[in-house]
Amino acid sequence: MRICRIRNLIGLLLIIFTLFSITRVKDSTAKDKETVEIIDVQPKDAIQSIKDPKFVSSTEAKLHQDEPVIGLSINGDDRAYSIYLLNSHEIVNDVIESKPVAVTW
Repeated sequence: MRICRIRNLIGLLLIIFTLFSITRVKDSTAKDKETVEIIDVQPKDAIQSIKDPKFVSSTEAKLHQDEPVIGLSINGDDRAYSIYLLNSHEIVNDVIESKPVAVTW
């Protein structure tokens, strides 16, 4: 019963937050100059990036052979970033050969 109340409260807070987060913006590219609504559903920095990623073999990671990845190869340093993991993080901050690299999805 208490869990239901907490879930209902969280749902209500999300609705209130969404209503107060609606921003009206003039679309300068639209021919009729209509107003476009942009809705923020999460607060700034709500999705945490992956920092200092650890790499393992595809077997150890238990990736299926058809699993989609973003591949990156710089001077023979080959890396694969799982789309499955990027779906919940959207960005990986990595360093290759002392150079910062951002992999986004």
